[in-house]
Amino acid sequence: MKDLEFPKSNAALRSRTCIRIFQVAAVTVAATTLSAANLAELHGRMKRAVPAPRQASEATASALSTTFNSDQGPGPGPIGPGPGCNLLPAPASVGASVNLSYFGPPPSESNPSLVGPVQLLKSGNIDAAKGTITLPLYKGSMSGNHKSVWYVLTDVDDQGVATLLGLNYSAKLTYSATAARTANLDDQGNFVFDRGTVDFSPVRGIVPGPPGAEFPPSSAQPGSIGDKDYSPLVRVLNAGSVIYNAPIVAFGVEANDINFPTGGVDYSKVHDQVLAIDPVNMTVTLNLINGFSFGRPVWYVSMDASIPLAAAIEHATFAPLMQNILLGKDDSFSSPIERIFIATNGPENGGCSNPLRQGLSADLADGARPNNVLGGIPTIATDYSPIWDAQLFQWTQNAISEGFRGQVREEFQILTFVQDGLITGAGGGKFGSSGFSTMSKICAGVILTSSLLLAAQMGEKINKTSAGLAIKGYDAVAYFEDGKPVKGDAAYQFPWNGATWRFSSAAHREAFKKDPGHYAPQYGGFCAYGVSEGHTAPIDPEAWNIVGGKLYLNYDKKVSEDWRKDTGGRIRKADQNWPKLSGR
Repeated sequence: MKDLEFPKSNAALRSRTCIRIFQVAAVTVAATTLSAANLAELHGRMKRAVPAPRQASEATASALSTTFNSDQGPGPGPIGPGPGCNLLPAPASVGASVNLSYFGPPPSESNPSLVGPVQLLKSGNIDAAKGTITLPLYKGSMSGNHKSVWYVLTDVDDQGVATLLGLNYSAKLTYSATAARTANLDDQGNFVFDRGTVDFSPVRGIVPGPPGAEFPPSSAQPGSIGDKDYSPLVRVLNAGSVIYNAPIVAFGVEANDINFPTGGVDYSKVHDQVLAIDPVNMTVTLNLINGFSFGRPVWYVSMDASIPLAAAIEHATFAPLMQNILLGKDDSFSSPIERIFIATNGPENGGCSNPLRQGLSADLADGARPNNVLGGIPTIATDYSPIWDAQLFQWTQNAISEGFRGQVREEFQILTFVQDGLITGAGGGKFGSSGFSTMSKICAGVILTSSLLLAAQMGEKINKTSAGLAIKGYDAVAYFEDGKPVKGDAAYQFPWNGATWRFSSAAHREAFKKDPGHYAPQYGGFCAYGVSEGHTAPIDPEAWNIVGGKLYLNYDKKVSEDWRKDTGGRIRKADQNWPKLSGR
Protein backbone atom coordinates (compact mmCIF):
# COMPACT_ATOMS: atom_id res chain seq x y z
CA MET A 1 0.00 0.00 0.00
CA LYS A 2 1.27 3.48 -0.84
CA ASP A 3 2.15 5.89 1.92
CA LEU A 4 -0.52 8.47 2.62
CA GLU A 5 0.40 12.07 1.84
CA PHE A 6 -1.03 14.77 4.04
CA PRO A 7 -1.59 18.45 3.25
CA LYS A 8 0.65 20.98 4.96
CA SER A 9 -1.82 23.85 5.38
CA ASN A 10 -4.55 24.13 7.98
CA ALA A 11 -7.02 25.08 5.26
CA ALA A 12 -6.29 21.86 3.40
CA LEU A 13 -6.48 19.89 6.62
CA ARG A 14 -9.90 21.36 7.37
CA SER A 15 -11.10 20.36 3.94
CA ARG A 16 -10.41 16.69 4.55
CA THR A 17 -13.53 14.80 5.59
CA CYS A 18 -12.22 11.25 5.93
CA ILE A 19 -10.01 11.32 9.03
CA ARG A 20 -11.43 8.76 11.48
CA ILE A 21 -9.58 6.69 14.03
CA PHE A 22 -11.77 4.29 15.98
CA GLN A 23 -14.64 1.86 15.25
CA VAL A 24 -18.47 2.11 14.76
CA ALA A 25 -21.65 0.65 13.09
CA ALA A 26 -25.43 0.86 13.24
CA VAL A 27 -28.24 -1.69 12.57
CA THR A 28 -29.90 -4.06 15.00
CA VAL A 29 -29.18 -7.76 15.03
CA ALA A 30 -31.90 -10.18 14.05
CA ALA A 31 -33.81 -11.74 16.91
CA THR A 32 -32.92 -15.29 17.86
CA THR A 33 -35.13 -18.15 18.94
CA LEU A 34 -32.37 -19.79 20.97
CA SER A 35 -33.15 -20.24 24.64
CA ALA A 36 -30.85 -18.69 27.23
CA ALA A 37 -29.67 -22.18 28.17
CA ASN A 38 -28.80 -23.06 24.57
CA LEU A 39 -27.05 -19.72 24.10
CA ALA A 40 -24.97 -20.26 27.22
CA GLU A 41 -24.11 -23.80 26.10
CA LEU A 42 -22.98 -22.67 22.64
CA HIS A 43 -20.86 -19.75 23.79
CA GLY A 44 -19.61 -21.66 26.82
CA ARG A 45 -17.59 -23.81 24.43
CA MET A 46 -15.28 -20.81 24.03
CA LYS A 47 -14.49 -20.66 27.74
CA ARG A 48 -10.75 -20.87 28.38
CA ALA A 49 -8.78 -20.85 31.61
CA VAL A 50 -7.40 -17.45 32.55
CA PRO A 51 -3.74 -17.63 31.49
CA ALA A 52 -0.90 -16.78 33.83
CA PRO A 53 1.00 -13.56 33.13
CA ARG A 54 3.91 -14.00 30.76
CA GLN A 55 7.02 -14.18 32.93
CA ALA A 56 9.80 -14.04 30.31
CA SER A 57 11.71 -10.78 30.36
CA GLU A 58 11.61 -10.62 26.57
CA ALA A 59 7.84 -10.24 26.68
CA THR A 60 7.90 -6.67 27.93
CA ALA A 61 6.88 -3.55 26.09
CA SER A 62 9.81 -1.83 24.43
CA ALA A 63 11.44 1.22 25.94
CA LEU A 64 11.61 4.49 24.05
CA SER A 65 13.92 4.22 21.04
CA THR A 66 15.38 6.68 18.56
CA THR A 67 13.67 4.99 15.58
CA PHE A 68 10.20 4.76 17.09
CA ASN A 69 8.35 6.06 14.02
CA SER A 70 9.67 3.18 11.92
CA ASP A 71 9.87 0.49 14.62
CA GLN A 72 7.76 -2.63 14.18
CA GLY A 73 5.89 -3.99 17.18
CA PRO A 74 3.81 -2.33 19.89
CA GLY A 75 5.96 0.66 20.86
CA PRO A 76 6.53 1.68 24.49
CA GLY A 77 4.32 0.26 27.22
CA PRO A 78 2.44 2.21 29.90
CA ILE A 79 5.32 2.20 32.41
CA GLY A 80 7.31 5.03 30.85
CA PRO A 81 10.45 6.85 32.06
CA GLY A 82 8.69 9.92 33.44
CA PRO A 83 5.33 11.29 34.69
CA GLY A 84 4.25 12.20 31.16
CA CYS A 85 4.46 8.55 30.07
CA ASN A 86 3.57 6.73 33.29
CA LEU A 87 0.11 7.41 34.72
CA LEU A 88 0.38 4.80 37.50
CA PRO A 89 -0.90 6.60 40.63
CA ALA A 90 1.26 6.93 43.74
CA PRO A 91 0.40 4.76 46.76
CA ALA A 92 -1.99 6.21 49.30
CA SER A 93 0.77 6.25 51.93
CA VAL A 94 2.60 9.18 50.26
CA GLY A 95 2.57 12.08 52.75
CA ALA A 96 1.16 9.93 55.56
CA SER A 97 2.96 9.11 58.80
CA VAL A 98 2.41 5.34 58.38
CA ASN A 99 3.36 2.93 55.61
CA LEU A 100 0.97 1.36 53.13
CA SER A 101 0.35 -1.74 55.25
CA TYR A 102 -1.71 0.39 57.64
CA PHE A 103 -4.19 1.29 54.93
CA GLY A 104 -7.28 -0.86 54.37
CA PRO A 105 -8.27 -2.34 51.02
CA PRO A 106 -9.35 0.17 48.36
CA PRO A 107 -13.07 1.00 48.32
CA SER A 108 -13.32 -0.60 44.86
CA GLU A 109 -13.31 -3.98 46.60
CA SER A 110 -16.83 -3.25 47.85
CA ASN A 111 -17.98 -1.09 44.93
CA PRO A 112 -15.99 -1.06 41.68
CA SER A 113 -17.05 2.50 40.87
CA LEU A 114 -15.18 3.83 43.91
CA VAL A 115 -11.48 4.55 44.45
CA GLY A 116 -9.20 1.63 43.73
CA PRO A 117 -7.91 -0.64 40.98
CA VAL A 118 -10.54 -2.51 38.96
CA GLN A 119 -9.72 -5.09 36.29
CA LEU A 120 -12.48 -5.00 33.70
CA LEU A 121 -11.37 -7.54 31.10
CA LYS A 122 -11.24 -10.59 33.35
CA SER A 123 -10.43 -13.29 30.79
CA GLY A 124 -6.75 -12.39 31.03
CA ASN A 125 -4.04 -11.74 33.57
CA ILE A 126 -2.43 -8.32 33.89
CA ASP A 127 1.24 -7.94 34.73
CA ALA A 128 1.26 -4.51 36.39
CA ALA A 129 5.06 -4.40 36.58
CA LYS A 130 5.39 -4.76 32.81
CA GLY A 131 2.15 -3.16 31.63
CA THR A 132 0.93 -6.20 29.69
CA ILE A 133 -2.09 -8.50 29.58
CA THR A 134 -1.99 -12.21 28.69
CA LEU A 135 -5.20 -13.45 27.06
CA PRO A 136 -6.45 -16.79 25.76
CA LEU A 137 -5.50 -17.31 22.10
CA TYR A 138 -8.13 -18.78 19.76
CA LYS A 139 -7.59 -20.58 16.48
CA GLY A 140 -10.39 -20.45 13.92
CA SER A 141 -10.46 -20.97 10.18
CA MET A 142 -11.83 -19.53 6.97
CA SER A 143 -14.69 -21.34 5.32
CA GLY A 144 -13.73 -22.68 1.94
CA ASN A 145 -9.91 -22.53 1.98
CA HIS A 146 -9.62 -23.44 5.72
CA LYS A 147 -6.78 -20.99 6.31
CA SER A 148 -5.93 -20.54 9.97
CA VAL A 149 -7.20 -17.46 11.80
CA TRP A 150 -5.65 -16.64 15.18
CA TYR A 151 -7.66 -14.18 17.28
CA VAL A 152 -8.57 -12.93 20.75
CA LEU A 153 -11.93 -12.07 22.34
CA THR A 154 -12.40 -8.87 24.33
CA ASP A 155 -16.01 -7.61 24.17
CA VAL A 156 -19.49 -8.96 23.44
CA ASP A 157 -23.04 -7.61 23.25
CA ASP A 158 -24.63 -10.30 25.44
CA GLN A 159 -24.31 -9.76 29.19
CA GLY A 160 -24.62 -13.43 30.07
CA VAL A 161 -21.91 -14.42 27.61
CA ALA A 162 -19.70 -11.58 28.87
CA THR A 163 -19.99 -12.91 32.41
CA LEU A 164 -19.41 -16.49 31.28
CA LEU A 165 -16.25 -15.69 29.32
CA GLY A 166 -14.87 -12.82 31.42
CA LEU A 167 -15.26 -10.27 28.61
CA ASN A 168 -16.37 -6.64 28.63
CA TYR A 169 -20.10 -6.24 28.07
CA SER A 170 -21.19 -3.60 25.56
CA ALA A 171 -24.86 -3.26 24.69
CA LYS A 172 -23.91 -0.81 21.94
CA LEU A 173 -22.21 -3.56 19.92
CA THR A 174 -25.69 -4.79 18.98
CA TYR A 175 -25.93 -1.81 16.62
CA SER A 176 -22.64 -2.56 14.84
CA ALA A 177 -23.83 -5.34 12.52
CA THR A 178 -23.15 -3.40 9.31
CA ALA A 179 -19.45 -3.36 10.20
CA ALA A 180 -19.22 -6.98 11.37
CA ARG A 181 -17.99 -9.93 9.39
CA THR A 182 -19.89 -13.17 9.94
CA ALA A 183 -18.90 -16.54 11.35
CA ASN A 184 -20.30 -19.77 12.75
CA LEU A 185 -19.18 -21.68 15.82
CA ASP A 186 -17.78 -25.13 15.25
CA ASP A 187 -18.14 -27.96 17.77
CA GLN A 188 -14.86 -26.96 19.47
CA GLY A 189 -16.03 -23.43 20.22
CA ASN A 190 -13.97 -21.77 17.50
CA PHE A 191 -15.09 -19.45 14.73
CA VAL A 192 -15.34 -20.46 11.09
CA PHE A 193 -15.25 -17.10 9.32
CA ASP A 194 -17.08 -16.34 6.10
CA ARG A 195 -14.84 -13.45 5.08
CA GLY A 196 -12.25 -10.92 6.22
CA THR A 197 -8.47 -11.45 6.00
CA VAL A 198 -5.42 -9.53 7.27
CA ASP A 199 -1.95 -9.11 5.73
CA PHE A 200 0.70 -8.62 8.44
CA SER A 201 3.66 -8.32 6.03
CA PRO A 202 3.66 -4.50 5.45
CA VAL A 203 6.35 -2.51 7.25
CA ARG A 204 5.02 0.19 9.53
CA GLY A 205 6.49 3.64 9.03
CA ILE A 206 5.64 7.29 9.76
CA VAL A 207 7.33 10.49 8.60
CA PRO A 208 6.31 13.18 11.11
CA GLY A 209 5.81 16.84 10.37
CA PRO A 210 8.28 19.54 11.51
CA PRO A 211 9.31 19.90 15.20
CA GLY A 212 6.49 21.34 17.25
CA ALA A 213 3.94 20.37 14.59
CA GLU A 214 4.67 16.67 14.09
CA PHE A 215 0.99 15.96 13.48
CA PRO A 216 -0.21 15.55 10.81
CA PRO A 217 2.68 13.47 9.47
CA SER A 218 3.73 13.80 5.86
CA SER A 219 3.25 10.06 5.34
CA ALA A 220 2.07 7.02 7.26
CA GLN A 221 2.04 3.28 6.55
CA PRO A 222 0.32 0.79 8.89
CA GLY A 223 2.05 -2.48 9.73
CA SER A 224 -0.99 -4.67 9.00
CA ILE A 225 -3.82 -4.24 6.51
CA GLY A 226 -7.16 -5.98 6.29
CA ASP A 227 -9.02 -6.64 3.06
CA LYS A 228 -12.26 -4.81 2.27
CA ASP A 229 -14.26 -7.34 4.30
CA TYR A 230 -12.16 -7.18 7.46
CA SER A 231 -13.35 -5.78 10.77
CA PRO A 232 -12.56 -7.11 14.24
CA LEU A 233 -16.31 -7.32 14.86
CA VAL A 234 -17.87 -10.75 14.30
CA ARG A 235 -21.56 -11.69 14.23
CA VAL A 236 -22.04 -15.39 15.10
CA LEU A 237 -24.86 -16.62 12.87
CA ASN A 238 -25.51 -20.01 14.49
CA ALA A 239 -25.33 -18.78 18.10
CA GLY A 240 -27.95 -16.08 18.50
CA SER A 241 -26.28 -13.51 16.20
CA VAL A 242 -24.22 -12.41 19.19
CA ILE A 243 -21.57 -9.84 18.20
CA TYR A 244 -18.00 -10.12 19.48
CA ASN A 245 -14.97 -7.90 19.24
CA ALA A 246 -12.51 -10.53 17.97
CA PRO A 247 -9.34 -8.93 16.52
CA ILE A 248 -7.11 -11.10 14.36
CA VAL A 249 -3.52 -11.37 15.64
CA ALA A 250 -2.18 -13.72 12.92
CA PHE A 251 -3.59 -15.06 9.65
CA GLY A 252 -2.82 -17.88 7.22
CA VAL A 253 0.03 -19.31 9.29
CA GLU A 254 0.42 -22.40 11.43
CA ALA A 255 1.58 -22.78 15.02
CA ASN A 256 5.25 -23.38 14.19
CA ASP A 257 5.32 -20.12 12.18
CA ILE A 258 4.26 -17.97 15.14
CA ASN A 259 5.71 -19.79 18.13
CA PHE A 260 7.24 -16.88 20.07
CA PRO A 261 6.31 -17.65 23.70
CA THR A 262 9.10 -15.52 25.20
CA GLY A 263 9.11 -12.65 22.73
CA GLY A 264 11.20 -12.03 19.60
CA VAL A 265 7.98 -11.87 17.56
CA ASP A 266 8.13 -11.86 13.75
CA TYR A 267 5.91 -8.86 12.96
CA SER A 268 5.63 -9.82 9.31
CA LYS A 269 3.34 -12.61 10.54
CA VAL A 270 1.87 -11.26 13.79
CA HIS A 271 0.01 -8.14 14.96
CA ASP A 272 2.25 -5.27 16.13
CA GLN A 273 0.63 -5.15 19.59
CA VAL A 274 1.73 -8.71 20.38
CA LEU A 275 4.69 -9.07 22.76
CA ALA A 276 4.61 -12.87 22.98
CA ILE A 277 2.45 -15.55 21.39
CA ASP A 278 2.30 -19.19 22.48
CA PRO A 279 0.25 -21.38 20.11
CA VAL A 280 1.12 -24.46 22.17
CA ASN A 281 -0.43 -23.21 25.41
CA MET A 282 -2.79 -20.94 23.43
CA THR A 283 -1.96 -17.60 25.03
CA VAL A 284 -0.98 -14.20 23.66
CA THR A 285 0.55 -11.27 25.56
CA LEU A 286 -0.43 -7.76 24.45
CA ASN A 287 0.93 -4.31 25.21
CA LEU A 288 -1.20 -1.93 27.30
CA ILE A 289 -1.71 1.77 26.66
CA ASN A 290 -2.17 4.71 29.03
CA GLY A 291 -5.26 6.89 28.90
CA PHE A 292 -7.89 8.65 31.00
CA SER A 293 -11.64 8.31 31.53
CA PHE A 294 -13.46 10.94 33.58
CA GLY A 295 -10.23 11.93 35.29
CA ARG A 296 -9.21 8.38 36.11
CA PRO A 297 -6.16 6.65 34.60
CA VAL A 298 -7.01 3.61 32.47
CA TRP A 299 -5.02 0.95 30.68
CA TYR A 300 -6.38 -0.36 27.41
CA VAL A 301 -5.37 -2.23 24.27
CA SER A 302 -5.84 -0.82 20.76
CA MET A 303 -5.95 -3.28 17.86
CA ASP A 304 -7.76 -1.89 14.78
CA ALA A 305 -8.58 1.41 13.08
CA SER A 306 -10.76 2.49 10.19
CA ILE A 307 -8.14 4.55 8.30
CA PRO A 308 -4.46 3.87 7.55
CA LEU A 309 -3.17 6.97 9.36
CA ALA A 310 -4.79 5.98 12.64
CA ALA A 311 -3.65 2.37 12.24
CA ALA A 312 -0.05 3.50 11.72
CA ILE A 313 -0.04 5.78 14.78
CA GLU A 314 -1.83 3.20 16.94
CA HIS A 315 0.43 0.29 15.84
CA ALA A 316 -2.88 -1.28 14.79
CA THR A 317 -4.48 -3.04 11.81
CA PHE A 318 -6.22 -1.00 9.12
CA ALA A 319 -9.74 -2.49 9.04
CA PRO A 320 -11.68 -1.11 6.04
CA LEU A 321 -15.04 -2.66 6.96
CA MET A 322 -15.07 -0.45 10.07
CA GLN A 323 -15.80 2.46 7.73
CA ASN A 324 -19.42 1.23 7.64
CA ILE A 325 -19.85 2.38 11.22
CA LEU A 326 -22.14 5.35 11.75
CA LEU A 327 -20.18 8.06 13.55
CA GLY A 328 -21.08 11.25 15.36
CA LYS A 329 -24.20 10.15 17.25
CA ASP A 330 -22.54 9.09 20.50
CA ASP A 331 -25.27 8.03 22.98
CA SER A 332 -28.34 8.47 20.79
CA PHE A 333 -30.60 5.58 19.78
CA SER A 334 -28.95 2.91 17.61
CA SER A 335 -25.46 4.38 18.00
CA PRO A 336 -22.73 1.75 18.45
CA ILE A 337 -19.98 4.18 19.45
CA GLU A 338 -18.37 5.88 22.42
CA ARG A 339 -16.14 8.93 21.97
CA ILE A 340 -12.39 9.19 22.39
CA PHE A 341 -10.76 12.63 22.57
CA ILE A 342 -7.32 13.03 21.00
CA ALA A 343 -5.22 16.17 21.29
CA THR A 344 -3.26 17.11 18.18
CA ASN A 345 -1.06 19.84 19.73
CA GLY A 346 -0.98 19.19 23.46
CA PRO A 347 2.10 19.89 25.61
CA GLU A 348 5.16 18.06 24.29
CA ASN A 349 8.25 19.97 25.51
CA GLY A 350 10.36 17.78 27.76
CA GLY A 351 8.83 14.57 26.48
CA CYS A 352 8.09 11.97 29.15
CA SER A 353 9.57 14.22 31.86
CA ASN A 354 6.68 16.66 31.34
CA PRO A 355 3.76 15.62 33.60
CA LEU A 356 1.37 17.54 31.29
CA ARG A 357 2.54 15.71 28.14
CA GLN A 358 -0.33 14.81 25.78
CA GLY A 359 -1.26 14.58 22.12
CA LEU A 360 -0.38 13.22 18.70
CA SER A 361 2.49 15.63 18.10
CA ALA A 362 4.02 14.45 21.38
CA ASP A 363 3.53 10.84 20.26
CA LEU A 364 5.28 11.45 16.95
CA ALA A 365 8.04 13.47 18.65
CA ASP A 366 9.06 10.96 21.34
CA GLY A 367 7.34 7.65 20.48
CA ALA A 368 5.28 7.29 23.68
CA ARG A 369 1.49 7.16 23.50
CA PRO A 370 -0.62 10.36 23.44
CA ASN A 371 -2.56 9.90 26.73
CA ASN A 372 -5.97 10.00 25.05
CA VAL A 373 -9.21 10.70 26.91
CA LEU A 374 -11.90 8.02 26.65
CA GLY A 375 -15.61 8.42 27.25
CA GLY A 376 -17.62 6.04 29.42
CA ILE A 377 -16.09 2.80 30.71
CA PRO A 378 -18.08 -0.01 32.40
CA THR A 379 -17.57 1.11 36.02
CA ILE A 380 -18.43 4.74 35.31
CA ALA A 381 -21.25 4.68 32.75
CA THR A 382 -23.67 2.34 30.99
CA ASP A 383 -22.70 3.48 27.48
CA TYR A 384 -19.36 1.69 27.08
CA SER A 385 -18.39 0.56 23.60
CA PRO A 386 -15.05 -0.70 22.29
CA ILE A 387 -15.80 1.28 19.10
CA TRP A 388 -14.27 4.71 19.66
CA ASP A 389 -15.31 7.66 17.50
CA ALA A 390 -12.22 9.87 17.33
CA GLN A 391 -12.74 13.51 18.26
CA LEU A 392 -9.47 15.26 17.42
CA PHE A 393 -9.03 18.61 19.13
CA GLN A 394 -6.55 21.46 18.88
CA TRP A 395 -5.60 24.13 21.41
CA THR A 396 -6.06 27.61 19.94
CA GLN A 397 -3.06 29.88 19.54
CA ASN A 398 -4.62 32.32 21.99
CA ALA A 399 -4.96 29.59 24.64
CA ILE A 400 -1.31 28.65 24.10
CA SER A 401 -0.14 32.27 24.28
CA GLU A 402 -2.04 32.81 27.53
CA GLY A 403 -0.43 29.71 29.06
CA PHE A 404 -3.75 27.85 29.33
CA ARG A 405 -2.72 24.73 27.38
CA GLY A 406 -2.33 21.68 29.58
CA GLN A 407 -3.22 18.03 29.99
CA VAL A 408 -6.96 17.32 29.96
CA ARG A 409 -8.35 14.12 31.50
CA GLU A 410 -12.12 14.23 31.31
CA GLU A 411 -14.76 14.40 28.57
CA PHE A 412 -16.82 17.29 29.93
CA GLN A 413 -13.72 19.29 30.75
CA ILE A 414 -12.85 19.10 27.05
CA LEU A 415 -16.39 19.97 25.94
CA THR A 416 -16.39 22.97 28.29
CA PHE A 417 -13.08 24.20 26.86
CA VAL A 418 -14.60 23.88 23.37
CA GLN A 419 -17.56 25.96 24.52
CA ASP A 420 -15.16 28.54 26.02
CA GLY A 421 -13.20 28.85 22.77
CA LEU A 422 -9.95 27.37 24.13
CA ILE A 423 -10.17 24.26 21.95
CA THR A 424 -11.30 23.67 18.36
CA GLY A 425 -11.38 20.73 16.01
CA ALA A 426 -8.19 19.65 14.20
CA GLY A 427 -6.71 22.38 12.01
CA GLY A 428 -8.92 25.01 13.65
CA GLY A 429 -12.09 23.48 12.23
CA LYS A 430 -15.38 22.72 13.97
CA PHE A 431 -15.05 20.35 16.91
CA GLY A 432 -16.76 16.98 16.54
CA SER A 433 -16.30 13.56 14.99
CA SER A 434 -13.13 13.46 12.92
CA GLY A 435 -14.59 10.77 10.68
CA PHE A 436 -12.65 7.70 11.76
CA SER A 437 -12.92 5.08 14.44
CA THR A 438 -10.62 2.81 16.42
CA MET A 439 -11.22 -0.43 18.25
CA SER A 440 -9.90 -0.47 21.79
CA LYS A 441 -10.56 -2.69 24.77
CA ILE A 442 -10.62 -1.37 28.28
CA CYS A 443 -8.53 -3.60 30.52
CA ALA A 444 -8.39 -1.68 33.76
CA GLY A 445 -9.16 1.62 35.36
CA VAL A 446 -8.13 3.33 38.58
CA ILE A 447 -9.43 6.23 40.57
CA LEU A 448 -7.39 9.01 42.18
CA THR A 449 -4.34 7.77 44.13
CA SER A 450 -4.98 4.03 44.24
CA SER A 451 -2.33 1.70 42.85
CA LEU A 452 -3.25 0.57 39.37
CA LEU A 453 -3.77 -3.15 38.78
CA LEU A 454 -2.29 -4.68 41.87
CA ALA A 455 -4.80 -7.29 43.05
CA ALA A 456 -7.24 -5.87 40.53
CA GLN A 457 -10.53 -7.59 41.19
CA MET A 458 -14.10 -6.55 40.58
CA GLY A 459 -15.36 -5.81 44.09
CA GLU A 460 -18.80 -7.07 45.07
CA LYS A 461 -21.06 -7.84 48.00
CA ILE A 462 -19.97 -11.05 49.76
CA ASN A 463 -22.14 -13.50 51.71
CA LYS A 464 -20.28 -14.08 54.98
CA THR A 465 -20.94 -15.35 58.49
CA SER A 466 -20.99 -13.18 61.61
CA ALA A 467 -17.32 -14.14 61.97
CA GLY A 468 -16.62 -12.82 58.47
CA LEU A 469 -16.14 -16.21 56.82
CA ALA A 470 -17.02 -16.70 53.14
CA ILE A 471 -18.80 -19.95 52.14
CA LYS A 472 -19.23 -20.68 55.87
CA GLY A 473 -15.54 -21.50 56.06
CA TYR A 474 -15.46 -24.00 53.17
CA ASP A 475 -12.58 -24.17 50.68
CA ALA A 476 -13.58 -22.48 47.38
CA VAL A 477 -10.71 -24.12 45.48
CA ALA A 478 -11.65 -27.62 46.60
CA TYR A 479 -14.86 -27.56 44.53
CA PHE A 480 -12.67 -27.30 41.42
CA GLU A 481 -9.60 -29.31 42.40
CA ASP A 482 -11.14 -32.04 44.61
CA GLY A 483 -14.59 -32.13 43.04
CA LYS A 484 -16.34 -31.91 46.41
CA PRO A 485 -16.99 -29.53 49.34
CA VAL A 486 -14.15 -29.46 51.87
CA LYS A 487 -14.02 -27.44 55.09
CA GLY A 488 -11.21 -24.94 55.27
CA ASP A 489 -8.61 -24.66 58.00
CA ALA A 490 -7.95 -21.48 59.99
CA ALA A 491 -4.25 -22.10 59.38
CA TYR A 492 -4.79 -21.42 55.68
CA GLN A 493 -6.87 -18.33 55.22
CA PHE A 494 -6.77 -15.22 53.04
CA PRO A 495 -8.66 -11.88 53.24
CA TRP A 496 -10.37 -10.88 50.00
CA ASN A 497 -13.29 -8.59 49.14
CA GLY A 498 -14.03 -7.86 52.78
CA ALA A 499 -14.33 -11.51 53.85
CA THR A 500 -12.02 -14.22 55.20
CA TRP A 501 -11.59 -17.20 52.90
CA ARG A 502 -10.38 -20.49 54.38
CA PHE A 503 -8.68 -23.35 52.56
CA SER A 504 -7.77 -26.94 53.27
CA SER A 505 -4.14 -26.52 52.19
CA ALA A 506 -1.49 -23.92 51.50
CA ALA A 507 -1.57 -24.90 47.82
CA HIS A 508 -5.27 -24.12 47.59
CA ARG A 509 -4.77 -20.79 49.33
CA GLU A 510 -2.01 -19.84 46.89
CA ALA A 511 -4.16 -20.83 43.91
CA PHE A 512 -6.96 -18.60 45.18
CA LYS A 513 -4.61 -15.68 45.79
CA LYS A 514 -3.40 -15.86 42.19
CA ASP A 515 -6.91 -15.86 40.70
CA PRO A 516 -9.70 -15.30 43.25
CA GLY A 517 -12.18 -14.29 40.55
CA HIS A 518 -11.97 -17.78 39.07
CA TYR A 519 -12.55 -19.72 42.28
CA ALA A 520 -14.92 -17.44 44.21
CA PRO A 521 -18.59 -18.45 43.91
CA GLN A 522 -20.87 -16.40 41.71
CA TYR A 523 -23.13 -13.67 43.13
CA GLY A 524 -20.90 -13.14 46.14
CA GLY A 525 -21.63 -16.65 47.42
CA PHE A 526 -25.37 -16.04 47.84
CA CYS A 527 -27.97 -18.58 46.70
CA ALA A 528 -27.93 -18.61 42.88
CA TYR A 529 -31.61 -19.54 42.70
CA GLY A 530 -32.52 -16.70 45.02
CA VAL A 531 -30.57 -14.14 42.97
CA SER A 532 -32.37 -15.35 39.84
CA GLU A 533 -35.63 -14.57 41.69
CA GLY A 534 -34.41 -11.08 42.55
CA HIS A 535 -33.32 -11.51 46.19
CA THR A 536 -30.41 -12.82 48.22
CA ALA A 537 -30.60 -15.93 50.40
CA PRO A 538 -28.16 -18.01 52.51
CA ILE A 539 -26.49 -21.14 51.18
CA ASP A 540 -25.54 -24.67 52.09
CA PRO A 541 -21.92 -25.29 51.02
CA GLU A 542 -22.96 -28.86 50.19
CA ALA A 543 -25.42 -27.58 47.53
CA TRP A 544 -23.11 -26.65 44.69
CA ASN A 545 -22.63 -26.84 40.93
CA ILE A 546 -19.88 -25.83 38.53
CA VAL A 547 -21.20 -24.58 35.19
CA GLY A 548 -19.00 -23.09 32.50
CA GLY A 549 -16.02 -23.07 34.86
CA LYS A 550 -17.88 -21.05 37.52
CA LEU A 551 -19.04 -22.09 41.00
CA TYR A 552 -22.73 -21.67 41.94
CA LEU A 553 -24.07 -22.28 45.46
CA ASN A 554 -27.69 -22.73 46.52
CA TYR A 555 -29.88 -22.68 49.64
CA ASP A 556 -30.00 -26.46 49.95
CA LYS A 557 -29.78 -29.54 47.75
CA LYS A 558 -33.51 -29.46 46.88
CA VAL A 559 -33.23 -25.87 45.64
CA SER A 560 -30.10 -26.87 43.78
CA GLU A 561 -32.07 -29.59 41.96
CA ASP A 562 -34.74 -27.03 40.97
CA TRP A 563 -32.00 -24.65 39.79
CA ARG A 564 -30.51 -27.35 37.54
CA LYS A 565 -33.84 -27.77 35.69
CA ASP A 566 -33.15 -24.49 33.86
CA THR A 567 -29.50 -23.72 34.50
CA GLY A 568 -29.06 -21.38 31.55
CA GLY A 569 -32.23 -19.43 32.25
CA ARG A 570 -31.48 -19.13 35.96
CA ILE A 571 -27.95 -17.90 35.29
CA ARG A 572 -29.18 -15.37 32.76
CA LYS A 573 -31.78 -13.96 35.19
CA ALA A 574 -29.30 -13.90 38.07
CA ASP A 575 -26.69 -12.13 35.95
CA GLN A 576 -29.28 -9.45 35.21
CA ASN A 577 -30.37 -9.12 38.86
CA TRP A 578 -27.00 -9.27 40.57
CA PRO A 579 -25.67 -5.76 39.77
CA LYS A 580 -28.67 -4.21 41.51
CA LEU A 581 -28.60 -6.64 44.43
CA SER A 582 -24.88 -6.13 44.96
CA GLY A 583 -25.14 -2.34 44.86
CA ARG A 584 -23.00 -2.07 41.73
